[in-house]
Amino acid sequence: MHPTTPPSGASTFGDVNQAPLTGHYHQIPEGTPMPEGVSVRADGVDVGGPYPPTHHTIYPNRTMPFSEFVEKFMNLPWVYGGKK
Repeated sequence: MHPTTPPSGASTFGDVNQAPLTGHYHQIPEGTPMPEGVSVRADGVDVGGPYPPTHHTIYPNRTMPFSEFVEKFMNLPWVYGGKK
């Protein structure tokens, strides 16, 4: 994976009620630092971006193998949030 402009990566939402999907969801505690090589960007229409409100993209900020990005993403401190 390589950094892109605009960033591409994993789509997440700051407000589960704004997410278009239903079912079980997980959250990352607010203020969680991202691991080295990974960043998060708010890019929903509420902040001038092209995506639905509260959308965030978690993306690689340096070149890395896809498997490394997936490992870093999966090892974030996800907490079960419930079912929408």
